[in-house]
Amino acid sequence: EAIKCFTTSLEINEFQAHTHFRRALAYYEINEYENSMNDLDAAIKLGMKPEECKFLQEKLVKKFGMNM
Repeated sequence: EAIKCFTTSLEINEFQAHTHFRRALAYYEINEYENSMNDLDAAIKLGMKPEECKFLQEKLVKKFGMNM
């Protein structure tokens, strides 16, 4: 349900860094790590500070072996 709401919001305005970040967290919770990484990357590119995202980046690296 949360992912649908975040997606709808991003369809209206795709440049919302915090919405990408929140959807990344939601994807992480349902083990959709690649989607989580994509949204996290978008959030950072749109202006979120990398230090704000560090804990999720570390979780993705541990769970999925991703390098961000």
